[in-house]
Order: sequence, then C-alpha cells, then structure tokens
Amino acid sequence: MMKKTIALSLSMVLVLCGVSAVMVWADDAPMGTKVFDEKGFGYAIQYPDNWLYYTQQAHTAVFIGKGPGDRSLPTVMIKSLFSDKAGGTFKDVDSVIADLEKQLRAAEQAIVFNPEPFVYARDGLNLKGKQVVTEYTLKDEKFKEWALVLPRLNGEAFFVWAYTAPRKAYDEYLPVAKAMFHSWVIKD
Repeated sequence: MMKKTIALSLSMVLVLCGVSAVMVWADDAPMGTKVFDEKGFGYAIQYPDNWLYYTQQAHTAVFIGKGPGDRSLPTVMIKSLFSDKAGGTFKDVDSVIADLEKQLRAAEQAIVFNPEPFVYARDGLNLKGKQVVTEYTLKDEKFKEWALVLPRLNGEAFFVWAYTAPRKAYDEYLPVAKAMFHSWVIKD
C-alpha cells in the first residue's frame, strides 16, 4: 500500500520530500549524510544517511525518507525536463509551472498557491526561476508540496526540485528538505 501511494504520488505530480530531524550541512558531508553526485545529472546534493534514493527515467532522482510503519513518506525529487530548444515541450519556467499546476489540479481538493519568483544563488551562479506551494488529496491522504523550477544554464532543460510530504508531517520534515536544498550544488 505504501509503495503504491508513493508511486502514484510521484507519477501524479513532480514531487520531492524531506525527512524529520534537524541537520546541519557543511561543504563536506558531515557524519550522518551521504552525497548523490552521479554523472550526467548536473548536480550534487547531500541527503540523510537513513534515506534511500532511486533514479527513474532520464535524469530524475527521488530521495525517500524512512519512517515508522506503513505510511506515506516524505520525498525530495529532482528532475530535468527538456526545453523546446532540445526537443522538449517547455518554452520557459512559466510553461513548466503551468504544466505542474495542471497536473496538480487533476488531484482531489487541489490548492495551488500563486507561484513566486525564486533565485538560486550559489558560488557565483544565479538562476532565476519560480517556486510554488500546493496542497492536494490523493487516495484520501492530504499532501503538501514545495516545488522550484530553474532553467539550466545551457537553456536546453529545466530543473524541477520538489519536496512532498503528507500534510500532517510536512512541517516536521521541512528542515531536512531545506537542508537538502541548501546542499544542492548545480554544476551546469
């Protein structure tokens, strides 16, 4: 049941989620963290050592928090989507956000808050994108998601970074999702 809920949630929307416990992240991975840095993904990110990750399709990494019992778990997902310049369907950040909103509105009781500008600024790299927060119900469980869309430097793709968790656990896992986000180093 848990695997089906996670799979449906991930295929229904572009999602990512975090885990509980507050962590401190540094430039080098401290005790209790692992580093994801696979060739071809264009980034590195730290994640808790008690989390799992898997890759799906081309250039999508999903990090899953571990929790007690048979319940939906928080996830953080990073996905690359091709722009229309590279044979994809997305013209710009706004078209990716519009597609995300469309997918989410298909869910039950979907609430999509207005997208806001977002700037990724690290090590001299400044990427202007947008962020959006959504809430929805899937199989009688309420979820909340924070998603960011950033253009890749070459203009041929977009990064979608998303943290998703059951609504009742969202705030609990948010510090970990934020720590993961702050450890995310784009190498484009």
